Amino acid sequence: MTSNVDQLWNENQELRDRNRELEETLEAIRSGEVDAIVVSRGDQQQVYALEGADRPYRVLVENIQEGALTLTATGMVLYANAAYAAMRQLPLPGILGTLLRDHVAPRDREQFDALLEISLTGACRGRMSICSGTASFPVLVSMTPIVVDGGPKISVVVTDRRQDYGRLRLLARMLDSVVDAVMAADPDGTIIYWNETAERMYGWRAAEMIGRQVFETSYTSMPEEEARRIFEELVSGETWSGEYVVCHRDGHCFPIHDNKAPVYDEDGTLIAIISASHDISESKRAEEALKAYASQLKLSNEELQRFAYVASHDLQEPLRTIVSFSQLLDRRYRGQLDENADDYLGFIVDGGQRMQALIQDLLQVSRIETSAKSLRPTDAGEIVTYALRSLEKPLEETGGTVTVEAMPCVMADPAQFEQVLTNLIGNAIKYHRRGVTPAITVSAERHGDWWEFTVADNGIGIEAEYFDRIFEMFRRLHTHDEYEGTGIGLAVVKRIVERHGGTIRVESTPGEGSTFFFTLPAV
Repeated sequence: MTSNVDQLWNENQELRDRNRELEETLEAIRSGEVDAIVVSRGDQQQVYALEGADRPYRVLVENIQEGALTLTATGMVLYANAAYAAMRQLPLPGILGTLLRDHVAPRDREQFDALLEISLTGACRGRMSICSGTASFPVLVSMTPIVVDGGPKISVVVTDRRQDYGRLRLLARMLDSVVDAVMAADPDGTIIYWNETAERMYGWRAAEMIGRQVFETSYTSMPEEEARRIFEELVSGETWSGEYVVCHRDGHCFPIHDNKAPVYDEDGTLIAIISASHDISESKRAEEALKAYASQLKLSNEELQRFAYVASHDLQEPLRTIVSFSQLLDRRYRGQLDENADDYLGFIVDGGQRMQALIQDLLQVSRIETSAKSLRPTDAGEIVTYALRSLEKPLEETGGTVTVEAMPCVMADPAQFEQVLTNLIGNAIKYHRRGVTPAITVSAERHGDWWEFTVADNGIGIEAEYFDRIFEMFRRLHTHDEYEGTGIGLAVVKRIVERHGGTIRVESTPGEGSTFFFTLPAV
């Protein structure tokens, strides 16, 4: 009987203790000392905010993926949803009542304090890392001031950025098979990815580089101030591309071409700066070799031009002697020897004269560079007039006419420009159709920074298969008996036009005429 009484007494004492705890809790609630209640049902825990305005908010945020918290003005956690608890890998009781500042990685706590102060008067957000066990993970923290029952509170949304960085790492892994070294840094300049090609190119393993600042100069010769300036431009949304020298872990240095760009998530938030670099050592060596070859080729070309000038100049005198005495023999002894002798003398004179013409043309070719003048503003109308004066005799002999349309001012070497027009108009006169009076038109049309000149005729025309060949040195389409010349005139024209940076081409219909087009730079 006594034990039953004792048992009832003990059970009543437990009830009295629980009633006393409930009365103390209710008193604390009435006094405003308690903002939320944690109710445990087995393994399930639920937080009930006591302010009426928080209840619909709590129902909403319990079903979102972002972490949601309510803080006091001092940063103490009054409420946290299940998503945030899952991020921290902690039960809710281990979060409620703590300072959110203590959840933040030590290096970011000053930034958190600044955001907390700002959030009392206005919305703000920032990037930082949240601790999880012995590690940490990147988050975006958004804070908004709210008022509940007349008291200031802070609503906080924590967005886990690990998924974004995971996608970035997946992208970089896909690039492991390419020849470029891929590196990514977070917006603060901390390296967060370093691919396999980068490991091979620089000799540093990913584990050694991740976590370091991109501004460190251990593997690049770029000054730190320059690296920071470029990084600031990238963070502001710019892209960057350029060349600089980097160093391998073993100490040898080499040039790279680097492309850098910012990477954003679907909300437009900057999540990383990505860099793709390519070793250009081979191309640089090839470029230097090409420059050396070009220099040697230029020197060889200059020597060849000097040789052509000297050889053709020195050949003039003995050839002039041969031609002069051959003509003298022909005049004095023609008819006094047999017919064969007369023919032989004629061949010698004709051959000598043709040789003189070839040498003169070779001198003309060599002077394209050796006697060239700098380009200057030139009145094309005046140049056409000078060219026509030198062609007065063949025009009179053929009865030809030249129509000159409005001419522009161009950048040219006047003497060489005149040579181009003289050769083209002269050819139009020479290659006229028998029985047809030559009619030639010279015109010009502006195309951007260039003037395109045309010299059109009604002559014999040219077959399409010869359009390119006629600009080759000593290329003739007709025998010497049909038309005089050495076949060097159009080659000279082409070289002069190309020296001016222009181009030349021809359009023609056999039996109807030809039109030559060439370009010169506008003033």
